[in-house]
Amino acid sequence: MNWKYWIMHKWTDERIRWGEAFILPEDTEYDGDALWITIDCIGTPDDHVGHQEIAWYEEAKTKLGSKPYCLCYSDELGDTDLLVNARDFTKGEFLYWIKVWLLEQGINADKLISASLDDFLGRHEHADFMYRIIQRYGKHDTK
Repeated sequence: MNWKYWIMHKWTDERIRWGEAFILPEDTEYDGDALWITIDCIGTPDDHVGHQEIAWYEEAKTKLGSKPYCLCYSDELGDTDLLVNARDFTKGEFLYWIKVWLLEQGINADKLISASLDDFLGRHEHADFMYRIIQRYGKHDTK
């Protein structure tokens, strides 16, 4: 099955430490909600400043151990759904990790297809909220 995605922030750097996206099956008969996925890289100790960030890093490091990634559930590490044992990732690597997360849920993702915010309207309350903000304060690239 193919999945549509929309990354919630502009990808301005070649590599970043975290990413968030809405995802939705590309199936005309699917009328359910979209998913919001957050993927974080553990980074290095130098990437974390302040008590809270250092505590997050130590907890994440313990949870990961030597594994390449781990799933996170119900506020274990904030809003993280998948924790990756890497300093950062490219957009292509981020998309790979979305597919890994889907596979861990028992869902095959043959292909991820870039979509626009419009594809997620009425499918997730945060997509609707973001759309209203864009309409009120100005449009940006929603692709």
